[in-house]
Amino acid sequence: MITVDHIQKGVLLPKPPTTGGQGRLHAAAVEHLASSFARALGRFYPFAGRLAVTPGRNDYDEGSPKSLVVSLRCSGEGAEFVHAVAPGVTAALCVPRVVWSFFQLNGVLGADAIADSRPVMAAQVTELADGVFVALSLNHAVADGTAFWRRFALLAHLWRAACRARKLAPGQETLYSLLVGCGARVDGVPTAYAGNAVTHAAAQSPAGDILDRGLGWAAWLLNRAVASFDERSARDKLASWPGEPSFPSIKAFSATAHTSFADGELAAVRRVRERLQVTVRSGAGNKLDGKVTVYEGRGGAGSMALEVCLAPEALARLVADEEFMGAVGATDC
Repeated sequence: MITVDHIQKGVLLPKPPTTGGQGRLHAAAVEHLASSFARALGRFYPFAGRLAVTPGRNDYDEGSPKSLVVSLRCSGEGAEFVHAVAPGVTAALCVPRVVWSFFQLNGVLGADAIADSRPVMAAQVTELADGVFVALSLNHAVADGTAFWRRFALLAHLWRAACRARKLAPGQETLYSLLVGCGARVDGVPTAYAGNAVTHAAAQSPAGDILDRGLGWAAWLLNRAVASFDERSARDKLASWPGEPSFPSIKAFSATAHTSFADGELAAVRRVRERLQVTVRSGAGNKLDGKVTVYEGRGGAGSMALEVCLAPEALARLVADEEFMGAVGATDC
């Protein structure tokens, strides 16, 4: 994941009633957020470090190194915290591009942090006209969210709706790509492991079959794709990687729909969201047409919230799709 964008997730909070004048946050509130961020880094101290690169073990002979080792140096150099103000921006159902500017390290790949000795984590608190947006950017090379898998019926609804929204011909092949977490699936990888322990699963079918053969059939395809995970194959792929290294790019994830599960990335703010009735948004990093990010729903209890990235025309048709909207429902943000 060193060749992809940073993980970018944020929460929208209601603006506190007490302000520091002109509708601004009280300075003490900003200091409190910065202090909380610093305390969190004290517990998750690797994220206050820097990425470093050294030659491979057997590459200290003369000439160019044959391999490089990238490691996370727990140097305590700190993370970045920014306070910004955007008084002309209000919360909305559809996310305007200006929201992307609320995230630090925009357009920065994981590898860029090595060359420039940049922090691997950065936070920005942005005051909006009607709320406060707290955004977090995290280098994808050092951590990932914990994938969770629930309710394939909802994802099957989404697959069918995406086919209709894109106006795909019946014979056109469609692909639904999902991330499968290796935690608890691979012996020795704990469920709470914070690094990138994921692989991909994909379900493929002609668009006509997705629409004509029913919701249950589409859900069965997705379930079969995840159930096909094989620990031996995952281990073999990892063992062969040094001899045949490859690095993913966001273009490689192109599909009719691609789902990533971000619940684990936001575990620390889940309780705050539930108490204050806030919502979650992501930044520009790793965005592509067809990407769906799944969060735990506001009420918990197994509910899910979807953030869908589609071309404007397709998105308009998606929210007008009666079958899909009957299964989900939109909320103001």
